[in-house]
Amino acid sequence: MILEPLLSLVEHPDWDLDYGANDIALIKLNETLDFNGKHKHLEPICLPNTSITTSEACLSVGFGAINK
Repeated sequence: MILEPLLSLVEHPDWDLDYGANDIALIKLNETLDFNGKHKHLEPICLPNTSITTSEACLSVGFGAINK
């Protein structure tokens, strides 16, 4: 777990708690994460080297709290 001040949170505008649809958000932290020091238990997201077209299916997984 990391505890860092949050600068901003952007939730998906069509997020639906009842159906779990569009359960994604972006956060901006007050501090840059240090993956070699203080935050060494975390890893940055892995992005593909190739571009993804709009016709390809994607899967995203994660965990977290659903209350504010």
